[in-house]
Amino acid sequence: IASRKQMLCYLRLMDFKYWLFFCFLLSVNSIVITANGYYLVENIKLKRQWILVHSYFILVIGMFIQIGLMIALIISRNVYREKEYLAAKYLEEQKLHYEYLENRERETKKFRHDIKSHLLIVNDLIHKKQYRECEDYLQETTARIDRFSYKISVNNGIADAIVNRFYVEAKQKGIDLQVKGHLPNPCYLSGYDICTILSNLLSNAIEAEYAAGGTAVYVEFRYTDSEIMLVVENDYKQDLEQSNGAFFTTKEDKANHGFGLENVKECVRKNDGQITIDTDDHIFRVLVFVENGE
Repeated sequence: IASRKQMLCYLRLMDFKYWLFFCFLLSVNSIVITANGYYLVENIKLKRQWILVHSYFILVIGMFIQIGLMIALIISRNVYREKEYLAAKYLEEQKLHYEYLENRERETKKFRHDIKSHLLIVNDLIHKKQYRECEDYLQETTARIDRFSYKISVNNGIADAIVNRFYVEAKQKGIDLQVKGHLPNPCYLSGYDICTILSNLLSNAIEAEYAAGGTAVYVEFRYTDSEIMLVVENDYKQDLEQSNGAFFTTKEDKANHGFGLENVKECVRKNDGQITIDTDDHIFRVLVFVENGE
């Protein structure tokens, strides 16, 4: 169920064709109500005028219901589309994670198969007192071992998959994704919610940082016995569109963007948490607190 702010966001980002249809429907209804009202006034002296009066009010109420149902249908359609998008994103993150695990297992088996040969080479170099060559060989071997693991680990499988995917994406745009801290173990926040919060915040942060010509996005995880905290910071260039505490997308394709931050807020509220947004000095800082309990 969409919150009040989400409904306003959905209406604001509604496709132009739906606004056009809404205006057309409103105009037709206005004409029909006006015509019936004029007819009622002209025939006010009829013996059964109460029938006309009741019919007129029923017509007016019916038209308001019609308009309300149309708006509800458009909002529910957008809500369903956004939920479908989030579910697809979560499944994609899972797919990437399992593909990584499969690839790491394959590479580990290949390395394990050759480990005896590597040890014999190291042993031979030591016996020949070729320490420099031995050191270079060990560094090369260590670098290969490092490739088996994530560049960044926050102590959670799905979070690792998301953070590292955006780490690569950020690098391609010349942005350094700097991550500190990790999630607790056990972490009771569902994989779906982790995906919703991290994917949206990191995607928005990297896009904004790139648009601002910046070079770094900062992410920090902290936790206590009962709470998880997440901080995401990035620079931003464009003036932010805001109304009643809700931020709106500045992208041209408003029908398919602008829901991310609202989805994060909804997810945080669902987990009995709080979210704070600070935009001082052209730095967009999101601070998220969520409960970590069974």
